[in-house]
Amino acid sequence: MTKRALSVAVLLCSCAAIRPAPTDGAALLAHAQADLAAGRDEDAAREFDQLLERDPRSLPALRGRIEASSRRGDLAKVASDAAGAAQARPADGTAFYALGLARFAEGNAAAAQAALTKAAELMPGEADVPYRLGLLLLEKRDLPEAHERLHRAVELGPAVARYRIALAVCLGRTGDRAGALQSLREIPALQPSAEEALLAVRAGRDLADPFRDAPPEIRHDLENALGYLSGDAPGLALEILESAVERFPRLAIAHALLALAAQRLEEPARAAGELKRAAELAPDLPQPRIWLGELYQSTDRFEMAAQEYAAALEVAPLEPSTLRRLGSLRLERLGQPAAALPPLRDAAALDAGDASLQILVARAELAAGAVPGGLARLDRLVSGRPEEAEVLVGVAGALFERSASAGQAERARLTRRVVALCEKAMELQPRSPAAARLLAQAQASSAIRRD
Repeated sequence: MTKRALSVAVLLCSCAAIRPAPTDGAALLAHAQADLAAGRDEDAAREFDQLLERDPRSLPALRGRIEASSRRGDLAKVASDAAGAAQARPADGTAFYALGLARFAEGNAAAAQAALTKAAELMPGEADVPYRLGLLLLEKRDLPEAHERLHRAVELGPAVARYRIALAVCLGRTGDRAGALQSLREIPALQPSAEEALLAVRAGRDLADPFRDAPPEIRHDLENALGYLSGDAPGLALEILESAVERFPRLAIAHALLALAAQRLEEPARAAGELKRAAELAPDLPQPRIWLGELYQSTDRFEMAAQEYAAALEVAPLEPSTLRRLGSLRLERLGQPAAALPPLRDAAALDAGDASLQILVARAELAAGAVPGGLARLDRLVSGRPEEAEVLVGVAGALFERSASAGQAERARLTRRVVALCEKAMELQPRSPAAARLLAQAQASSAIRRD
């Protein structure tokens, strides 16, 4: 997809920006959006037209119709209809909204801006209008005006993740990194869609780019050093990075990469020292903290590792791997299930499709006393993936773990469930050693209780 096509898709996208009420119209909208996402453009166009017959002012349907027409090659007709509607109904904000999106899809940014600005005047309480206008202005690099519009969208729609992500991108480009991070911190609690989560993680990583302050004259050396590190030649990388640090003693990423080379050469003390120096030089970079945490974790200094991961998340709150590391460490090594829950839940919100992560969250919930939530999470996994043996075994393992601290009646129920899940897993995957082992443990536990 070209950059221009991607911009159009983002501007028009209606996947989760507004979550409609559960009505028949909402079901049809969801079906149309699913068809559009799957490339069934003819079906989607027909369904969006049906929605607009019911409600000509449905903003999600207008967006979907324009995107579908753009894909089908009949955008000119839809844009002409939109222009006619705006001319015939000069007080109808939705007509100008549709015209703005159509003009943008055609590549006419000036006309799109004019139409969306008019729509914003006519619909001052509709959050999606300043959001779409803000995206357009962001692409034009009119950052002050984009910030004003996107901030207004967040004010009107505080629970819409997509609005906050766009505002964070804008704030980052204006140099307000603290404001951008604050906007991103809210995202996991809003239960973003998969697309929104991906956009949020990308925005966070852009803010945490460790090479952003590297002078142009050193970038080639750093790239070479990275190549040697990835190619299992840390000694060659070390020579380059030592020279880089000598030339640019305050360049944090050079110290951090030097630490990686030292660690690969089994010089952990030097590696730790260089990472600490990098963290001092650039406290807003997460990488030195993350790598220092990994170093501590590899030497069983779990409390120190957790502190470094937590520090990294202060400056990069939407890094799924770091959230998972911190949560797992607190749960499995430090015995702190309640403290493990916040980072694990955030990680799961950003990667809802990762079943192993969902099981990890459920284990923390069960261990922390949030038993109904943990059991419900595991039930959703089983009902959603009934034919995946690894998921069934993972769920069974979490339930068996819970049974050890449960009361007698609950323990019996959980054990029966574990047995059933393991038996189903072995039907799906007869040679699964994990399922066989857990099944034997559950049956032995049940036999001991009967005796």
